[in-house]
Amino acid sequence: MTHFSTAFSDEEGYDELRKHMKVAHDFSKDLLAILAERAELESTYAKGLSKLTAKSTKASKDTVGSLMSAWNIVCVQLGAEAEAHRVYGEMLHEEVHKPLKLSVDQQVKNRRTVEVTVDKAIKTLHDKKNELLRAKKATHTKAKDSEHMAIQLEDPSQRGKILSDKEVSKLRSKTKKAEEQATKADMDYLELIKNCERARHEMDRTLVRAVLALENQELERITEQKQMITKYSEGLAAIEPTLHTCIEELSRAASAISVDGDIVAIANAKGKEAKPQDQLLYDSYEEDLNNTMNVERRRTLLDRKLRTLDTEISREQRAREGIAKLCGAYTDTPGFADENARQDATQQLGHSNDMLNVLRASRFKIMAAKAFIDKQDKPDDDISNYIAFDKAKQGRNSTLRIPKNAPPLSPMAETIAGGRGSGDGHSGGDASSVTTRERPPSLSDRRSMRMTSTDSFMSDTSFDDNDDNPDGVEYGNVNRDNEQNDAVYSAINEVPPVRQEEPPVPLPEPPAAEPLAENGAPDTNPFTGETEPVASVDQIIGQCRVLYDYDGQEEEELIIRENDVINLYEKDEDGWWRGELNGAVGIFPGSYVEEINGCSTDL
Repeated sequence: MTHFSTAFSDEEGYDELRKHMKVAHDFSKDLLAILAERAELESTYAKGLSKLTAKSTKASKDTVGSLMSAWNIVCVQLGAEAEAHRVYGEMLHEEVHKPLKLSVDQQVKNRRTVEVTVDKAIKTLHDKKNELLRAKKATHTKAKDSEHMAIQLEDPSQRGKILSDKEVSKLRSKTKKAEEQATKADMDYLELIKNCERARHEMDRTLVRAVLALENQELERITEQKQMITKYSEGLAAIEPTLHTCIEELSRAASAISVDGDIVAIANAKGKEAKPQDQLLYDSYEEDLNNTMNVERRRTLLDRKLRTLDTEISREQRAREGIAKLCGAYTDTPGFADENARQDATQQLGHSNDMLNVLRASRFKIMAAKAFIDKQDKPDDDISNYIAFDKAKQGRNSTLRIPKNAPPLSPMAETIAGGRGSGDGHSGGDASSVTTRERPPSLSDRRSMRMTSTDSFMSDTSFDDNDDNPDGVEYGNVNRDNEQNDAVYSAINEVPPVRQEEPPVPLPEPPAAEPLAENGAPDTNPFTGETEPVASVDQIIGQCRVLYDYDGQEEEELIIRENDVINLYEKDEDGWWRGELNGAVGIFPGSYVEEINGCSTDL
């Protein structure tokens, strides 16, 4: 059974629920006006019948005979009918209209309180995000200033004159102060990351409580209006037996009302599928290889940040263990706490998992950068599949977006143990042995990757190839840095698809970008090193049967379902195949299908 808590679980869903509650309130107001007018009509009709009864009684006062007896019965019936309509009118006013009006007014007040609380939580989260962006900009500025001072201290002659010992000492003090300021700003930035995540957690809790309150209001409204229709039907039944047909229809309609059924119908019609929540990650200055920085200092600072994140992860793991024990106690002893306490503990456990995922993903990014500059194997962690990057004025931003139906991540203990830790001078190794089915790089991704390194070199190189670099400084605008940065981030997002029942065939490492040909296009495929052939007319080379459902995420990808039969045109070594299904031509992951007609899926 679908309830509001699952149908309206995020901010967008809450907005849809809020619109529905406004529509329901308007309907209740219109219903109140109709009932008031209906009660007034009954009272007016009863008064008119009473006047007719008095006139009829007076007209037959002194008469006798069978005809007059019959008329007296008519007068009695008129009086009885007048009394029935009077009672019905009072019942509509006192037992239907008045209680419903009080309930509607109270629901307006309660809903306003809920909406104010949710709006405040949402505003707090947005304010935290804005504060976080400002802190990030300040942190990166101080880190850049610190690096600039360090370079000056390493080679004081760059100023064009020989500095005295006093001037060198003064420069050393300034450098130390700049480094301390950068460290403090960086820790403040990390704390704001955590505060922002806590604000998001508070908003989630507020949304859950608000949605539950609105669901209870809706239950109350539907229940009361069901009772109102029942009373309306019973009143009509008491007025006139000739209205039997109408009574049956209204009784059937009232009996057919189901409170739970209406809740399900509202949720199915108005509910929105919950979207993955964007969790802001810790973006350090040093992990972005496009930023100008000394190699050894970059490595030292990355190690320091890894130690800091490991400390934060350990602290959060201990907190999570405590919450998990509390949830276990609630489960083992149902009478130990009420339902609200159990739900709150469960939600806290989920938020602790979210915080661990943020710290874990932030740690992975730093491990990836460090592994690259150490020329070590890139780390392996399935959380990398859910890290996304975008560029803003403040630089590259990273977020974590894990769908609610995503497979479980490898245990945190395995992830941290898989790498050597950041404090011992070694790069991280494999973080997990968990196998998951993921998307290989699409054709458009491969084409764009092929051009990235060369384009950035043509547009960003800011010095001559013969310039000396005695200090070992990595300049962010050099083509080599762009290739490094692309490789680090491709290590996060691009993993080949695999079948569930067998390990995937490993893909070759993407080589550096090839020089452009005279016509401006690469001569070779950057993944295979082979010259790409000119496109030709599609020819069927075989057929394959779909083993798993797959929903294409780009225009060039097919939507396939289990047992579909696809006409095969091309098998690419990167794991993507090309074929035709129901008249549509596109690509699909080769590990999701098996070839038929006696062929094999091995490339």
